[in-house]
Amino acid sequence: MLVYEHTGGRSLDSLSDEEITDDLLRDTWKQVRALQSRRIAHRRLVGDAVLVDRSGTVSITDLRTGEIAAGDLLLRMDISQLLVTLGLRVGPSGRWPRR
Repeated sequence: MLVYEHTGGRSLDSLSDEEITDDLLRDTWKQVRALQSRRIAHRRLVGDAVLVDRSGTVSITDLRTGEIAAGDLLLRMDISQLLVTLGLRVGPSGRWPRR
């Protein structure tokens, strides 16, 4: 059985650059680390899969394409995808991209 719970919030894609703080980035990595410690691969760690509620709490959503008992390759692919997703928002040196 799969149960869904509606959680309010906005996706990483919809946040302004100023709203993406170091704490938000740390919390995102913490959530992914929790999944990986249980060998769960998300397989789609893009901006709309990272949800931030009003208090700034990060949730990883949209796990329907994920895999349990994931091998090292899939877990590493999640890390790579999150690096790219976050890197595109904050830039390589951690500075906000100029627009």
